[in-house]
Amino acid sequence: MITFEGIRKIYEEEKKNSTIPAKLPDSFFEEIKAYIGSKKRAVSEGESSDELETAKRRLESIFELRERKIVNAALDFVRSDVEPQNLIESEEMLFREIVNNIAGFRDEMAHKLAPSKPNQIPPSEEVPETPTPEQPINNEKPNEEPTDSVVDFIDDMHEFMGTDLKPYGPFKKGDIATVPTENAKVIEKIKKGVIIRSAASGKDA
Repeated sequence: MITFEGIRKIYEEEKKNSTIPAKLPDSFFEEIKAYIGSKKRAVSEGESSDELETAKRRLESIFELRERKIVNAALDFVRSDVEPQNLIESEEMLFREIVNNIAGFRDEMAHKLAPSKPNQIPPSEEVPETPTPEQPINNEKPNEEPTDSVVDFIDDMHEFMGTDLKPYGPFKKGDIATVPTENAKVIEKIKKGVIIRSAASGKDA
């Protein structure tokens, strides 16, 4: 279980390295929750609250430092594909969401700055092609990636925020659930689950 000294060491490690987050135990949040709960009970029984308040301030600083590193890591990844180190599950999800947002923003800016073609009909004025008997109407978008995937969890996983901004989990080993495809890819990458099929198409992944 984590202690006041353990929190201090993590805090010092986070300050020492401006780019790489400190290595945290897999059960970090559970241990922190147990530590704070224990200290709150001790304070209610008459113990000084100094240690608890100091620990809470250091934890806030740890999270703020790690958040900055995750944002910078996402920028670096978009530029150079360099994967960050020492991220826990919830931070990995946050990292992927930031990367997706940055990449989407850059694509949008590139599209807006691209020179328009001469004599090009504005999208609002384009006349749709009338299908012929040889060209049946097809409203499906080819090769469009499904938005959700079904995941078979091969290890326990904490609750996380999906790319659709909805909470998912927590999940136990053996659970099968539908989650956003981008999150499913991360879950598979960190070896917490296996994508068994896309929820949209129903085809095996």
